[in-house]
Amino acid sequence: MSIDQAAALFDKFRRAVDTDPCNEAQCKDYLVQLKIQLSQLNAIPPVATTTSQKELILARETLEYAALLSVKTRDLLGFERHVSQVKTFYQDFSNALPASDKQYPILGLNLLYLLANNRIAEFHTELELIPYAEHGNMYIKHPVALEQYIMEGNYNKVLAHRNDVPLPYYNYFMDMFLDTVRREIARSSERAYASLPIQEAVKMFMVSNADELKSFVQQQNTSMDDGSSTDVQWEIRGDTLYFIPVAQETMKVPSMKLIAQALSYATELERIV
Repeated sequence: MSIDQAAALFDKFRRAVDTDPCNEAQCKDYLVQLKIQLSQLNAIPPVATTTSQKELILARETLEYAALLSVKTRDLLGFERHVSQVKTFYQDFSNALPASDKQYPILGLNLLYLLANNRIAEFHTELELIPYAEHGNMYIKHPVALEQYIMEGNYNKVLAHRNDVPLPYYNYFMDMFLDTVRREIARSSERAYASLPIQEAVKMFMVSNADELKSFVQQQNTSMDDGSSTDVQWEIRGDTLYFIPVAQETMKVPSMKLIAQALSYATELERIV
């Protein structure tokens, strides 16, 4: 298999991914074929001693577009896998290859993905691997600013960033991020308040109106039913949202029985000694 054949196939793959909406089945078929061809050329995984620069660049671009395809198809595991693979080219071959114009969009997407999944420690680890001089890059600055706003509790600025994304690919992870933030605010609100005026709740949970708030309330009650949330029932009555604790049976510990058993064991041990 020649590099020219692989390059021609990549061109088809790139155009297919850039098409909106893309043909998911066709894109994945192209990607599988490309990975097979590139593995035969020792470009995936890369072998520095035997792989030419042209082959390395083609492999890097293939993995970049594979990561973007994963975002389009909402394949989170695929996104993680392809970002992990392409980072090898960014880190280990940075001196051997010309810079990629997709490097910081991909790394910025990865930061936003980690932030959206509340993986804050990994977010900061990945940020440390990016040269400080590039922290002002618009693709990196966007997720960094979001993390700072959340730490400050400045949810108005978070909302302002909802439609201020550097690439359309960021929209999917941005929606995930807002859902994560809402869930965190919801858990805190259940503990801090017995009730909230509807208009205050609309602002707090970053929804557009009372109808969206009702949908959010239903989601919270559904998550309580499936065991993924705290045991607080949300209820809208009039112009107020109420947080109603649900009574639970507490497990009674038979303390006197346990004490008697412990004393009995101690007595038996003394007799043995």
